[in-house]
Amino acid sequence: TKPPEFYEIPDDFDPQALLASAWGVWYTDDQPQEVVLLFSKNVAARVKETLWHPSQKTEELPNGRIRWRAQIAEPKEMLPWIRGWGADAEVLEPESLKEEIKEHARQLAATYNIMAQTNTPTTRLLRLWGKTVTKSSLFHPALYHLFDVAHVAQQLLSPRATIRWRQALGSALNANPDTLHEWLPFLIALHDLGKLSVPFQVLNDSQANRLQEEGFDLGKATKEMGRELHHTIIGQSLLQDMVSGWSYALKTAFLSMVGGHHGIYRMENRSDREKLNKFNESPEWETLRQHAVQLLHSHFVSHWPETLPEPENMSAAIVALNGFCILCDWLGSDENYFTPKPNMPLAEYIVHSRQQAYQRVKDAGLLQTAVSHTPATFKDLFP
Repeated sequence: TKPPEFYEIPDDFDPQALLASAWGVWYTDDQPQEVVLLFSKNVAARVKETLWHPSQKTEELPNGRIRWRAQIAEPKEMLPWIRGWGADAEVLEPESLKEEIKEHARQLAATYNIMAQTNTPTTRLLRLWGKTVTKSSLFHPALYHLFDVAHVAQQLLSPRATIRWRQALGSALNANPDTLHEWLPFLIALHDLGKLSVPFQVLNDSQANRLQEEGFDLGKATKEMGRELHHTIIGQSLLQDMVSGWSYALKTAFLSMVGGHHGIYRMENRSDREKLNKFNESPEWETLRQHAVQLLHSHFVSHWPETLPEPENMSAAIVALNGFCILCDWLGSDENYFTPKPNMPLAEYIVHSRQQAYQRVKDAGLLQTAVSHTPATFKDLFP
């Protein structure tokens, strides 16, 4: 047999020098490459407390994020570590490493059937949050919540539901009860338009940070400033121009619904408009709101009345419309039926929302035909 061969480690071999630039055990005869990563505020403290590589340097940024850099022999060896940080780590350099991460992200998107996002008005609009999940970065887009509530209104005004909703609203609004489903859900959808604004979007710190990282201009707005102007009042202010040509009674009933669906009736005043103007929103915000209104109108208005109704009793119209909106909002906010879907495409979510609205209204027992055999005359009631 062939005698065993032995290898003798040279006396001048220095493993520490060989692996000085290695992330783990990969080394190269080429010069190390500079790797630059951007860590979010969420993990900044964790990043700073550990020496991940002998050559690392960190730079604290004004927004709480960390820019981390190091000289690495083979950057690809870092891929599992970088992916482990999820969305809290962004590769800035080198380009080859960035492309590796981007490809992995695309593969994940394909695995979970998430369409690639582009900066269209719709995709930008869907990044604005309406509801959040406790102890999670997950959010339900504000636009999707508007669809949810309006779809509930559609179900309640449809022929499959009891006629009482249509009769009560038709009487209060002085409108044809049989055609309310053709246009009224659009008005219900606008109840939370005020959430598509800087004052509302800054109320959640983690969501505000996310929006800034995604390129939304929040100016110098703070949570404290946002708390001074409730989204219901913002909605009233934003919708003033749209209703300028309506009858006074219908306009007042609608704006009272927008401002009062949380149970407090208050109309916008001059000081509210002044507070909103102080936020100095960039033009994109109005563009996104107008786009939202157009999307909702195209979906929920099958026939706009040639002549809008003029309620004869304004107080009755306010109570009826606001009460109906509160019911729709309550049903449309049920997280057991309307779960956060920030990555679901709009067309797909519309179908999903309509189905969930039907199921929620049905499970609430509101699709059952209401029949009463109680006598209605005074003589019969009080013999």
